[in-house]
Amino acid sequence: MVRPAGMTSSRNWTWALPAAGVYATAAVILTWPLARHLTDHLIAHSNPAATSDSPLNAWILTWALHALTHFPTRLFQGNIFYPAPDALAFSDTLLGNQLLFAPVYAATGNPVLGYNLTLLGAFVLNGLSLALLVRSITGQALPALVAGFVYAFAPVRFPHLFHLQLLSAWWAPLAFLAVEAWLREPRMSRMAGAVLAVWCQFLSSAYLGLMLSVLLVPYALWRGWLDRNRLPTVRALRDLALAGLLGAILFLPVTLPYLRSQAQWGHERGLEDQLRYSAQPLSFLAADETNRLYGNLTRRFRRQFAPWETALFVGLVPLGLAGLGLIPRPQGGKAEGTHPATLPRGYLLVGGLGALLSLGPILIWGDEPAQWPLPYLALFLWIPGFRGMRVPARFFLIALIPLAVLAGIGTARLLTWVRQTRQGGTIVAVGVAAALLAGISAESVHTPIRLQRVEAPHEDAPVSSWLAEAAKRGAILEIPFSPSDPVPEALRMLRSTRHWAPMVNGYSGFRPGSYFELAALVNGQGFSDPVLEALEALGVRTLVVHLDELNDADRRLWLQDPPWSRHLELLRAGPAFRLFRITPAASRSTSLQATLALPPTLSTAERFHVGLRLEERSGGPWVNPGPIGRPPVTVIWKPAAGPALPPHEVPVFLPTVLPTGRRYTTVVPLETPATPGAYRLAVEGVGFRVEHAITLEATSPAGENPRADVSWHGPPRVEAVTGAAVEVAVRLRNRGDAIWRERPAGSFGGVPLRRLARLGGLTFWWASADLPDHGSEWRIWGAGQGALWVATPQSYLGKFTVGARWLRDGQPASTDFTPLPQDVFPGQVLDLLWIILAPREPGPYELEVAMQAPPLQPFTAAGGGDPVRVPVLIRRREGGPA
Repeated sequence: MVRPAGMTSSRNWTWALPAAGVYATAAVILTWPLARHLTDHLIAHSNPAATSDSPLNAWILTWALHALTHFPTRLFQGNIFYPAPDALAFSDTLLGNQLLFAPVYAATGNPVLGYNLTLLGAFVLNGLSLALLVRSITGQALPALVAGFVYAFAPVRFPHLFHLQLLSAWWAPLAFLAVEAWLREPRMSRMAGAVLAVWCQFLSSAYLGLMLSVLLVPYALWRGWLDRNRLPTVRALRDLALAGLLGAILFLPVTLPYLRSQAQWGHERGLEDQLRYSAQPLSFLAADETNRLYGNLTRRFRRQFAPWETALFVGLVPLGLAGLGLIPRPQGGKAEGTHPATLPRGYLLVGGLGALLSLGPILIWGDEPAQWPLPYLALFLWIPGFRGMRVPARFFLIALIPLAVLAGIGTARLLTWVRQTRQGGTIVAVGVAAALLAGISAESVHTPIRLQRVEAPHEDAPVSSWLAEAAKRGAILEIPFSPSDPVPEALRMLRSTRHWAPMVNGYSGFRPGSYFELAALVNGQGFSDPVLEALEALGVRTLVVHLDELNDADRRLWLQDPPWSRHLELLRAGPAFRLFRITPAASRSTSLQATLALPPTLSTAERFHVGLRLEERSGGPWVNPGPIGRPPVTVIWKPAAGPALPPHEVPVFLPTVLPTGRRYTTVVPLETPATPGAYRLAVEGVGFRVEHAITLEATSPAGENPRADVSWHGPPRVEAVTGAAVEVAVRLRNRGDAIWRERPAGSFGGVPLRRLARLGGLTFWWASADLPDHGSEWRIWGAGQGALWVATPQSYLGKFTVGARWLRDGQPASTDFTPLPQDVFPGQVLDLLWIILAPREPGPYELEVAMQAPPLQPFTAAGGGDPVRVPVLIRRREGGPA
């Protein structure tokens, strides 16, 4: 018979050591061959971005320990993404994992070994923490062992082997354990324990910590209602309120850098990301393709995009045990005020809620959004933190806790029945538990476990020592420098743990705008004298050239002796590398010349996004004195007659550095005054001030006739590899009389639109006819002749956009659209650069680029201008992790 919570002698810990041995053995076997390569290999994946996560997380652990032991107040000032501040705030801190990582790294100095043992240890602690919870419920060791195994080794864990933050989930069961104790005896100390566990889980994984907090509160309230059949007492509500206050005190120091970074760079995930990474109902039947038992059987249920994120099948054995745990038990007595039936029902609720939230903001069916909004949409709109997430499906990782608890209850009932009905029942019960563990293991076998080799510490010791010396002069830049190839960037971060030199390179969940700006500077303009002068003025004093990663032409260039530029001085040379010092420029600029892309006339009381061109003309590089990112720019409207209107500030992206004679274009959001007349508009920021005479009229001077010329801006790509990032650069000329608006217009595809409201960054539209299906906006209610649609700021609903599509044998293979970054007025020219992905199948293709005006369908010559095309050969990507 299952014991209710509170009827266990939890002080007996003799079961924990053999349980840890079982979990450790299973972790080694199910992740094999990782245990053979603990010192010089990391988990990899077939997806390059996923492969980059293992070295990223190893760097995070090492940097955090280094900072905490040397300069704890600079914890978030990681040595990557120079000169961006708060580099650690672009991803998780993983501080909760230092419990495992710090002793290993302190003893060995090997971050790879420390990371791998932390990963294996996460399986062990996951199992032990859940086993502790179930033992407190059942009072039995064997059911606790099985339940911990379900939680630690569920099939949904193994597609995330490269995500240490998602494997580090041992604090979450301890939060439920503390809530169980509080439900038995509502004392503030027990609720404080739950808050502390949630905080530690947040430090281990921001995803799981935030999701845990969303599920834990309704569980506590629901259980309290079921136990007492009444609303929470004043004391219980007081405990919850004080717990919330304690949580705010604990969370504030670790969330402030994230809030500061978000304000500086504008990072957030759009609704498109949320839908891409949401589960669909069939995802609960889908196993990852590497699952030996179910991979092929369930492939029809997997989503096409990032299927490893939405493969949520947990196996038949855990489901069977959980079902057994839900069977109503015979009416029994109460213990310490807890009704025996409430606990399974409470966990069923929280498990169902976690599964529901994993479906994301809008129901996905057949890999396409359906009409029905889901509860996650409310979290996305109103709960802080959820804008920084992109994978709602990970809610299911918290839902594993109720699944495992119910499986533990079911196991306890099964083993109790075995003991009562079989001779030698105890021995038979042990055999049954062992069979259950074997069955769960069989369902969790995934092959191959991909690994990537990383350099051992002694392999680049000379280079590391030289870079440690170079760090005294300034930052370093390692070449090739390619944001579209994250694996080398992540491995360079990991190597930097041997010298800690500040570096321009980096990889993380978010990447700052300065990183892409510098990459475009060196890759688009080469290492000319102006570019080298700009890098040196910024503080980049050393170049590390990896010869073995360059093509033949670039390798010959860097092997020239002496170097081709007077600003390069060779420091060290090896078979596979060159180290150069960058010498300074003769002078530096302190100001920029600014120009606003405005027409003579605008309409009153309207919002515009106006292009701002900044140009260096003083004969030296200009360096942003800070803050970089989106600093406030002052906007002043001054009427021809009367005093100036009150100035106001708007955030504007400004350049990090500008080489001699170069230009930078950004966007200034403006709102015109409501009074017509002649004005002088002044825009003032760091290093520049510009004034512009303009007339405001009560009615819009723009026409309704959109015309465009589209042409390539620079030679287009003629070859690429499957799935690679491809730059598309076009020049657009507005030759009509309509303003190309960055913000949505009042029609789309010939369908009139009525904007109803803006809520949390989303725009809600009413369409009187059916809209073209482009995947960036979703009908959430109604039919084609009268329907409610929702669109994100990234959507191009009602906007002027530029589209690029891949054609094979004249038929579209894939399409990508990008909204215009600014308003383009009649007669103006806009040079646009954006990134699309190459097709995943090799072969000959045509890349077509065209303008789309809101009243028109995409890729039509009328109004949008004639499309431009170029043949592109897509080759299969070679190589990859072993």
